[in-house]
Amino acid sequence: MGNKLFKVGKDKEAIKMFNKAITKAPVNDAGKGRDLSLAIANRSAALYKLGFFNLALEDIEFAFESGYPKDLRYKLFERKIKILVDLKDKDAAFDARSDLILAVQESTLDEEKKCKIENEMQALLEDLENDTTKTANPGKEIDNKIVKPTLDKSHSYLPSLSVNVDIEFDPSRGRFAVANKDIPAGSVILVEPAVANICKEEQLESYCDFCFKNVDLRLIPCKSCAHVAYCSKKCLEAGLESYHKYECGNRDMFGKILDNIQRDGKKRVGSTKDLSKLCYRAIAQKPISWYKENKESIFAEFPKFGDESYDKTPQHGLLNLVSHHDRIKSGRLWSFLISAVCHLKAFQMSGYFGSKKLKTPPTLTDDELYIGGLLVHIFELMQFNTHGITESIDNESTDQNSLTKDFENRIRLIGNGLYPTLCLFNHSCDNNTYKYYAGSTLVAVASKNICEGEEVTEGYFPSAQMIERPQRRAWLAEHYWFDCQCTACMEDQPTLEKISKHYENFCCQKENCKGVVPETTNCPACADTIDVDQNKVEIEKVKETLESLRGKMESNKEKETSIEIYNKTTETWIRLQKLVRHPYRLLYTAEQLFWKALRLSHGNLAAWN
Repeated sequence: MGNKLFKVGKDKEAIKMFNKAITKAPVNDAGKGRDLSLAIANRSAALYKLGFFNLALEDIEFAFESGYPKDLRYKLFERKIKILVDLKDKDAAFDARSDLILAVQESTLDEEKKCKIENEMQALLEDLENDTTKTANPGKEIDNKIVKPTLDKSHSYLPSLSVNVDIEFDPSRGRFAVANKDIPAGSVILVEPAVANICKEEQLESYCDFCFKNVDLRLIPCKSCAHVAYCSKKCLEAGLESYHKYECGNRDMFGKILDNIQRDGKKRVGSTKDLSKLCYRAIAQKPISWYKENKESIFAEFPKFGDESYDKTPQHGLLNLVSHHDRIKSGRLWSFLISAVCHLKAFQMSGYFGSKKLKTPPTLTDDELYIGGLLVHIFELMQFNTHGITESIDNESTDQNSLTKDFENRIRLIGNGLYPTLCLFNHSCDNNTYKYYAGSTLVAVASKNICEGEEVTEGYFPSAQMIERPQRRAWLAEHYWFDCQCTACMEDQPTLEKISKHYENFCCQKENCKGVVPETTNCPACADTIDVDQNKVEIEKVKETLESLRGKMESNKEKETSIEIYNKTTETWIRLQKLVRHPYRLLYTAEQLFWKALRLSHGNLAAWN
């Protein structure tokens, strides 16, 4: 299929087919195979045709390493010389000539064809030698670099969290986050690597299993299984060194059993298999020795009010998250137990506990019982503490229906991850943070101006902008087992469809004053006069600026310009919040525009199509 697509000029589609072949090609004990090498070589041809010269060169070497047939090697050296000529790399091109001559002699071509190839390559090299221009064609480079922001200063005991946010505790609410100073919109609050993460099954050939870098153009396979792909040999080795050596070849061993596990009388659907694999990986990334060494502290309670002496690892933080064990129904617990038994069997067969056990005894060792218990615990807590890893799809065309056309939050789920620090944030239906992902690293940014003493919240899903209060509360009660008491619910904040398009509540312009009035009068907080007409003039100016920025976002394709647009959007959004308060539709749409500017300039962005 890949070759057919390539022949008719559908190079990108061809690469997708070649990638599928590369991940599934059989290999020998040395990691070499004819089918593998041919698929890699074919991919190099498509990459060359698309102008990705350096990627094509890497694939040529990769094909050789993977056992490319001797009688065909001349094809790759011929392609290599052509690429090096385009790059005007004279030394490398002439060095490749001797390899080409030897490869041509080892081929099964007749003498006439051998002479033709050698003469054509000689002519190219002579043209290169006589070329006095020094302008090379560098080819294209794919922009899949992961850029992770850094915090200005973080907590000593919570290195992923900004020092401007405290974690507090209330018996009725549990742990929650509070701003200890004013935090303007756009401020980075949290930068947290995943404790464990996994690609969605349908995205396995699009993202690096280790770092989540996009690999649509060029992936590196695991040569022992077809369930993962990597962006580089470095990530492949890192994955094998940590978790993958225990899951390689085992990931679908009990797939049919897990697919048919019942949950509350209904078949588990959707992402169930992905989450089951995430649970396995959450354990597999640490060796059994780590769990034995940390057995006494494995459930060490997280500090309720921020104890700087807390020195435990993110793995400890994960295992300390809320699981609601006492409230889990027997049917659901039974499904977790069966899943844990399947995973435990896979661990035994992989050699996780020492030697590989293909035939396991009827009783479990103490270590196996210990890990089995942790597996059940992680299954329990994952219900409430798993986050979807996303990418922006703002640059893709869409047919939005009438229910969502005015709600701009265009993201696509590409994986799942476990982030214990973010899990300390409570939900709000009108939350004041927005999260994006740089690879698998989660970044939470203030999406509103957050005042000192105000709770810092995230959104579990149902937004006040889109969903009415009764539906939001019912969904949260079913999936997260709590009755939402956020401000949007308590005040029954209108949805985007119903909220007023006219401004009603105007902010005092005195620095740090929180006073609000409906008309020109003295501020109830500081007694200064609030001239609402002046606020209205500024609001209209903000409207114009936001519409101009929206147009720039839709037409712009440059990364640097996207960052400039984001900075200007953030500045404008911060100003609007200082002029007017809800209920007002522009506060919703302006925040959405801020989200969009952030997605277009930071984090995972959908690759070429």
